[in-house]
Amino acid sequence: PLNQLDPALLIPAPQWTLGTPLVLFSLAAVLLMLRRQSRESFQALFLMIGLLTTVIALSIMPEQTWLLGVITLCLSIGASSVSEVYVDASARHRSWLFTLLCLVIVSAALPIWLFPFSTKSFGSAAPTAQVEYELQGFGIASLPRGLPLPTTLSPTLGPNRALINGYRTGDISKIDMLYLNSNVQIGFLEHTSYSDRLQVQTYAPTEFTVLTAYFPGWTANTNSGSVRLEKDPETGLISIAFDEPVTTELTLRLDTTPIRAIAWAISWVSLAFVGVMARQRAKHHQPFLAEYPLLRRQEIRPVTVLFVLVAFTALLGFSGALDELRTESGSSLNGSTPVWARTDSGLEMASFQIENPSIRPGDTLHLTSYWRTVRALTDDYHMSIDLVDANTGQSIVHSDPHEPGNYPTRRWLTARLVRDDYTLAIPLDAQATNAVVRVEVVACDTVCDPATRLTFFDSAGAVLGQTLELSTRVSIAP
Repeated sequence: PLNQLDPALLIPAPQWTLGTPLVLFSLAAVLLMLRRQSRESFQALFLMIGLLTTVIALSIMPEQTWLLGVITLCLSIGASSVSEVYVDASARHRSWLFTLLCLVIVSAALPIWLFPFSTKSFGSAAPTAQVEYELQGFGIASLPRGLPLPTTLSPTLGPNRALINGYRTGDISKIDMLYLNSNVQIGFLEHTSYSDRLQVQTYAPTEFTVLTAYFPGWTANTNSGSVRLEKDPETGLISIAFDEPVTTELTLRLDTTPIRAIAWAISWVSLAFVGVMARQRAKHHQPFLAEYPLLRRQEIRPVTVLFVLVAFTALLGFSGALDELRTESGSSLNGSTPVWARTDSGLEMASFQIENPSIRPGDTLHLTSYWRTVRALTDDYHMSIDLVDANTGQSIVHSDPHEPGNYPTRRWLTARLVRDDYTLAIPLDAQATNAVVRVEVVACDTVCDPATRLTFFDSAGAVLGQTLELSTRVSIAP
């Protein structure tokens, strides 16, 4: 089922679920299809595709959440065959059957009606502001949180101040004049998201770099033809080479990539296949959509009353009259073990939950922790998890530092919960023992320095140390 979102969460956790109404209607459609043996109908085809995709997603590809969209679309079309029951029903039953179906859909979608209210905007989303966010370590706006940037740039390549100032002023130039040799003169003409135009004059064979990360698909062309464009091995930037003196206009453009070419080929083949199928179906035409009769006056009345009630309920939801039905703030902490360990920076661990405290070597330990901050943080903090033998104190497995919730702590709002889900793979050679989970938090600018570890305090103010030991023991069986 679809659950209400906790209004205290800074980043609501996505709910990868189909919802109760779709599951119920899909099961009813399967029973109806088996009863009527209508496996060749339009809805039955989509229903079977949806069920097959569901089996594949659950058994083979559980991490491919994009399949949920395909499953939802196919099951929605397939489950629509339930409405055929209304067509086959007697006139006496039609007056309440359609209303009942609508009522089930509306009532089962209660979490959608009780949506959480939006919070204040985090700030500007202008291009110049996005550059500032990236410089401050807040990540890339177009990437999912926690996903590394797929770039060819060298990790040692620092930001170019001239280019950054160009973004701030709007006068963007992808050529750093300070690093050009005496064999070339360049004038920047135009910059767009995927192209640049330059006026180039060379006096001898030469090479120069453009302040753009190399990526397959970038091309360089002049008035007389194409120019050699390569990846600079030291920086990962685009490198342009001229083999002879020229005076020309150079155009850099991101053209078709191999993946885009394959995607276009698949699209054209699919279109041709659909055309062939449509032609075949036209030769053997048969109705595939049920011809539903119009609603009678006796049927319109209860449906009208239902929709009036739905509209009235929606107005009550917007006015706040249904706030008592909303989930309480902090409901996501239900079922977790409270900690409320505060650090000297204001960062606080609220609670945690270990999904499987009894594990074996080779299994995966799932740890969910909830964090918040009592004041605005000026540093970016990372947490690390260490599974330690409770008897010997020896580390069994240690995680790399990561941002709690994969969201920069400097962007956190005060008193809002951040959920962090992490998994630890237990080594195959781990000995049978009782273990404890220890958590550390360090300040990370460019690197995480162990000397900047934060100190934890309990709710009474007593010092817990720089390592927070969780109360739940983990049992590693042989």
